[in-house]
Amino acid sequence: MIVAENRQYLGTMPQEYNRSKPDRSRANRQKQKNRRKVRAFVQVIAAFAVALLIISRFAVISEYNYGIRNLKRELQELQKTNERLSLQLAQAQDINWIEEYATTHLGMIYPDNRDIVYIAVEDIQDEDSHFQITEEKPEGRLATDGWIAALIGKFNTIFH
Repeated sequence: MIVAENRQYLGTMPQEYNRSKPDRSRANRQKQKNRRKVRAFVQVIAAFAVALLIISRFAVISEYNYGIRNLKRELQELQKTNERLSLQLAQAQDINWIEEYATTHLGMIYPDNRDIVYIAVEDIQDEDSHFQITEEKPEGRLATDGWIAALIGKFNTIFH
């Protein structure tokens, strides 16, 4: 068996074949570096987009909470106003309060006997019913005097 030296085989190989392996590894390393950079950049952009999405959701939630607080505050104010108006309505329906308000604030007074007018009404079955106004005058000389009638009117308002 004949064995040739290693040197002989190395010399017979083309130089390009020997050099292509290191060139490819450098190109591959460069491509891998570029891929890593691109991947890192994409990851940073994705993280930024997720963070932006989370922050925008918190902003929307905060805005809704602010609106809810304002609506609750407005509801409380309206409930207070409703209670106040309910009390005013109950007070306005009280006859004693109406009487007091009319006499003190509006200056109203009770009518005297001479101020009372009675109206005679016929049956209302007819659509063309006629009303007759009659004024009742007290009988006797004492009731016709003005100061006595006023005194009797005051007396009636006190005891009625």
